[in-house]
Amino acid sequence: MHRHKVIHTGKRSYSCSVCQKAFQHKYVLDTHLRTHTGEKPFSCDLCPKSFSEKRSLNNHQITHMNKELFSCPLCQQTFSDSGEMIGHYELEHTSQDVLVPTHNTMDLKVESPDLELHGL
Repeated sequence: MHRHKVIHTGKRSYSCSVCQKAFQHKYVLDTHLRTHTGEKPFSCDLCPKSFSEKRSLNNHQITHMNKELFSCPLCQQTFSDSGEMIGHYELEHTSQDVLVPTHNTMDLKVESPDLELHGL
C-alpha cells in the first residue's frame, strides 16, 4: 500500500547518481541505472539477445512463437511472416525467379523462367 501512496504524493526519493533523475520507487531507479551501465540481465533462451527489462524480454519472446513458419526456398533462411521472407527474397536473390504463393498460404514456391524453358 505504501508503494501506491507514493504515486499520489509525487515524492521522488530515489535519485540516479549518474544523471540525478529522480524516481518514486527504487525498482524504477534500478531499471533506469541499466541505461547507464548497459547491463542486460534478462536473456532469451532461444537466441543470443538479452534485455535490460523483463518486460522487453517477454515482448521479444513472442517473436519466437511463430518462428520458422516461412522459409526462403533458395537459402532456407527463416522468417516469422511471409512479408519478411518475400522482402528478403527480393533483396538477396536477384535472379529472374518469381515467388508464387501455393495453395497453402504458409508455403511459397519458386517459379523460374529457366525451368519453364526446360519443361519443368
